[in-house]
Amino acid sequence: MTGEALARFLELRGWKVVQAAGAFWQEFRERSYMSFPHQVVLSPDPAELDAMLRSSKALCVRYASAQPHGLVGGLFVVRDKNYGLASVQARARSKVRRGLERCEIRPVDLDILQREGLQLNLDTMARQERSEAEFGEAKRWTRLIEAIRQSPTISVTGAFVDGRLSAYAIVHREDRWVHLLYQMSRTADLQHYPNYALHYHVSREIADADVEAVSSGPLSLIEGGGLRDFKLRMGMEVLPQTFAFRFHPAVSRMAASSVAGTVAEGLRRLRPKNARLEVLANVLRGARLSRPPVNGAGEVAPC
Repeated sequence: MTGEALARFLELRGWKVVQAAGAFWQEFRERSYMSFPHQVVLSPDPAELDAMLRSSKALCVRYASAQPHGLVGGLFVVRDKNYGLASVQARARSKVRRGLERCEIRPVDLDILQREGLQLNLDTMARQERSEAEFGEAKRWTRLIEAIRQSPTISVTGAFVDGRLSAYAIVHREDRWVHLLYQMSRTADLQHYPNYALHYHVSREIADADVEAVSSGPLSLIEGGGLRDFKLRMGMEVLPQTFAFRFHPAVSRMAASSVAGTVAEGLRRLRPKNARLEVLANVLRGARLSRPPVNGAGEVAPC
């Protein structure tokens, strides 16, 4: 089944994974699950989803839906077999060239990654104003390294400047898809453009005859952002998808109501820089949009 190797990698890292309704689901936030791999479009049975929500004590699930009802989204991909420097936007092209000239791109020994990677993680999360224990705590970081050692579909490629690891990418390959799962970099070396060189190098794997697409994940529920702009400048396209959301049956009617959406949007306007409120407002809107129309009318049916 598509996703088995990735499911094993997640479990080795300590993530909770559920197989239900014809798909794999990762608990990416507490009591919130997302289907994977991200390119797989689903049409799950609502009763099976409800059973999963109950059994896993989850609050909400999100998936790429085969139905048109839901939140407009997409997946960052490279599918052009002729992808090259000409595919990169002009403002980024010179940075890719300079990065390739300055950096040595090669596989990363996992002992080096464990020793040097934690600082790159801390630098990256500080720049992005976020925190993840798996990348910031030594014990969790060691567990991730060990999971990579035990996962044949996972590899790590790095950009080195003067022999020092300046950026790394964790890449997963399965069913003719290359997934750039994580990319971290050292702030002190950004002047050498290791992120540009490394992202370009991974994207170039589309040239392999056995690769159908290179992906760097779905669109964020937070509008705009530097990462989105970076990926587009690097020549990635957005493969359109519809994100569907379903809440636990005990709260689904309330969560998908216009009242809940109005309250969330109001809080978001009061605190426009609060990323969590933006995500909440979009999830509730997605749940409301995910309800199928009744008899073709504008009225919608409850979950």
